[in-house]
Amino acid sequence: MPVQVTYPGVYIEEIPSGDKTITGVSTSITAFVGRALRGPTDRDGPMTIFGFDGFVGTFGGLHHDHPMAYAVQDFFMNGGSQAIIVRLFKNQLDADGKPISAKAAMELDLDKSAADAARSVILAAEDEMLTPESGVATPESVKAIAAAAFAEISGEPMITAAQKILDAINGSDGDAEAVCDAGMEALKALQPGEFDAQAPDEFLQLEAAFPGKWGSILEVTIDVHGITDQMDSLYDFLTHKDLFNINITYNPIGGMPVSERHINLSINEDSADRRVDRVLSNESNLVRVKMNGLKPVLPSKRPDPCAFKAGASYDSEPLDAAAYRGNPNLKTGIYALKNVDMFNLLCIPPDSRDPTAKGWDTDGPLYVEAAVFCTEERAMLIMDPPNAWANKARMGKVANIKMTELGNFGDSGRNAAVYFPRVVKADPMLKGTPGVFPACGMVAGIMSSTDVKRGVWKAPAGVEASLIGSKGLEVKLTDNENGLLNPQGINCLRTFPVMGSVVWGARTLRGADQLSDDYKYINVRRLTLYIEETLFRGTQWAVFEPNDATLWTTLKEAADSFMSSLAKQGAFYTYQVVCDSSTTTARDINLGTVNMLVAFAPVKPAEFVVIKIQQQTLKD
Repeated sequence: MPVQVTYPGVYIEEIPSGDKTITGVSTSITAFVGRALRGPTDRDGPMTIFGFDGFVGTFGGLHHDHPMAYAVQDFFMNGGSQAIIVRLFKNQLDADGKPISAKAAMELDLDKSAADAARSVILAAEDEMLTPESGVATPESVKAIAAAAFAEISGEPMITAAQKILDAINGSDGDAEAVCDAGMEALKALQPGEFDAQAPDEFLQLEAAFPGKWGSILEVTIDVHGITDQMDSLYDFLTHKDLFNINITYNPIGGMPVSERHINLSINEDSADRRVDRVLSNESNLVRVKMNGLKPVLPSKRPDPCAFKAGASYDSEPLDAAAYRGNPNLKTGIYALKNVDMFNLLCIPPDSRDPTAKGWDTDGPLYVEAAVFCTEERAMLIMDPPNAWANKARMGKVANIKMTELGNFGDSGRNAAVYFPRVVKADPMLKGTPGVFPACGMVAGIMSSTDVKRGVWKAPAGVEASLIGSKGLEVKLTDNENGLLNPQGINCLRTFPVMGSVVWGARTLRGADQLSDDYKYINVRRLTLYIEETLFRGTQWAVFEPNDATLWTTLKEAADSFMSSLAKQGAFYTYQVVCDSSTTTARDINLGTVNMLVAFAPVKPAEFVVIKIQQQTLKD
């Protein structure tokens, strides 16, 4: 800011350069929409992951009948680096047509409750508690053995210790019920209040964090291990008697086990940062405190050490087009992506891998709507072909495959591309048995890899565009069959000796020869989207600046610098940036508008390489 001069001397004033730098945006953030084993749904919002391990940790990994999971795996395997996941879940309806909650509720596991843990201690020592004279337990012997047993296990969580003792029990010939009752009273006397029974509504009420059948195998235990009076000064308004710990385990058959431990929790209203409902909401991927509207259901006192197991739940219903489409106003379905800052590629794999199921193909009208959405978001839609195309190819009727079968995309077809056929790969969920899978994830990964290695202006196809992870293709196309599909704008996947399976096409849905569209090629369209998004974000500073020659010059210099860097990398042949009185007239100024023209001649792929050979006559 200007210096205020008040005394004789030397003053220093820092003057801004006025230069504005435009930095290129990302080009290959890929969004996937579909079913997953578990994890947050579209109503919870999209999740960004940076590797397949992230998908496994949050969404549960592969599932035989969830094609999206395989597509995400293919994406990262083929060079993808950042993905956005929108998990869809369709609820079952009750008799009145209302959605049934699919979040598994946590139920007290009586076999592992604190009271039963105490009973187990007494049962384990039953033989020693019987007196030789009467063969029955006396209060004194029960109390003595209970004290010894409690002393032995007091250094570890009650549930763990009780289970160890329980495992050692081989049966009893004595009056076990009487012994247990006496033992309970003895332990209560040793630890007043430690094993007092709680009413069912006084237990902490929990539920699975997200809907799905996965929640039915959750187990939760509560303990106070490690919580001592030395912690009384650790938190404001809390003492060690207010604190407890929660342990959560998820151990799916054939899947990756997940465990969480959350310590020093409280039900106290004053425990702002340690209140159990807030901690689980912010830190747990598995469990939430049950809510009654907007209010958490919390017990009236600290929960005693105990264990919970999840009740029954159910998986998502098969998805229909409406579930995928969602609601743009509620930001559900594909429109959940309105909640993210940016995505560049969109994959909507089919809902099912069962060729007899309706979800074997992604709905055609849904693809049309998704292409329009991608146009609005400056993104590209990667489409999988209808199953009918493969059937026609198997019967030698490739000539009957028509682009019009996909639907009427219009200009939004510039932001979409289809790849045929699907790929064959080993299914690790079926012990490596080969299966047919959508190729969209592989193609998106190849685009991402090509962007890094060569640039978004390089067509993501050719000998370098290998379909990593595939064992072949659903059908093998010949050169002549490829020649029937390519002029329509259908990108073929081909298998060649040595090279294996590769992407062998780079056209948008507007890439048919008859259309002569400016955006015939995918790389040209994606480069344009890249420039548009970069300039859109990189010139926000100009809003509300004085609309004069200074602004025009600054805008032109910023855009020219960005375009020049692309030209040096080979993104296009020539370019032009104009921002002056010829683009912004006096009327534009009065309307508050400044216009800048950015024109470029893009590099187009050498789709047809023609080699001319001529034989010359040898002359003397």
